[in-house]
This record gives sequence, structure tokens and C-alpha cells, in this order.
Amino acid sequence: FFFQAEDGIRDHCVTGVQTCALPIFLDRPGDLGVGRLVADAGGTDLAGKPCRLAALPGNRGLVVAMSGASCPISKRYLPSLVALEKELGARGLTLLVVNPMAGEDPADIRAQVAAAGLRSPYVHDKTGDLARALGARTTAEVFLLDEHRTLRYRGALDDQYGVDYSRAQPSRRFLRDAAEAMLRSEE
Repeated sequence: FFFQAEDGIRDHCVTGVQTCALPIFLDRPGDLGVGRLVADAGGTDLAGKPCRLAALPGNRGLVVAMSGASCPISKRYLPSLVALEKELGARGLTLLVVNPMAGEDPADIRAQVAAAGLRSPYVHDKTGDLARALGARTTAEVFLLDEHRTLRYRGALDDQYGVDYSRAQPSRRFLRDAAEAMLRSEE
């Protein structure tokens, strides 16, 4: 089973990952790599420890959330990621947050993460290795990998925030739906 949101998002930065999201429309999930094995890439987390996709805990899979300390949409989604990390952990999934913005100040990133109360691993991907392995296109993009690192979903977390809109609550929860479908297909 593979799941993909109906709408994708696009943007631009130094590492090829963009910070403002624009809609892109695709015909097939495979157009964004859904169904492919993601290479085992890594980086260093904010505490200075090595962090590789294959070495992260999460016996049922991994969610990678692209983020940026200067991205307005990423900033709005930080509380959602904090809530999501507990929910994912209870389901056997691990959350990894990746910041591909090479020019962002690590002190600013640490302050933002601490203020939000985020406890998941957070990698400042200055080299862009993780972003390239995932094929990331925007800082507000999320990826769902199964336990074999097969990409099962790629797209928006939900429909709460976008470039030109902000809702009090999301009406569609794309990542949650994809994760539930993936976990159900394993049972």
C-alpha cells in the first residue's frame, strides 16, 4: 500500500529545498518517489551526535519532517510536530526533523526547538545529504518511511497552513491517514 496527498508543495533554497510552498500537481505517486527505497543518509543532530536514517529507533517506520527556523510555515507547524512525536512513538514510529537550510544559525535553531519543547532528533543538514536522499523540495514537507526505508508517503503534514492561508484546525490530516493505512496494512 502506498498513499500520497492530492497536492504537493514546492520551494527553493541553497540546498535545493525551498522555503515557500507552491502547489505542484502530479499524476502518480511514483512521480515523487513513493515506493522507492530511500538511501541511508545521515548528518549530525543538534547535540553533535551522528544520526543516520537506518540507525534511528522505530520498529515500524520513520517520519521525516523538513523544517526551517526562518520558514513561516515550518514555525507554525512546530507545535503540531511536538504533538505528533508522542502519537508516533506510541505507534512504533520515530520522528526525525531535518533543517536543510545551510545558512541558518544553529543557536537560533536550538532556541526554537527548546521553546517548542521538541524532543525528537533534529538534524541541521548543512550538506544537504538527507534532503537529497529524500528528494525534499520544501521545508514544510514530510516523508513516511516504512521499517525498510521504503517511501510510503510524501507531502504535507495536513491542510492547516499554506503560503496564503491558515486554518484554526486542519480539515485533512494527510500524514496521519498515510501512517494509519501503512500500519493497518502490516497487521
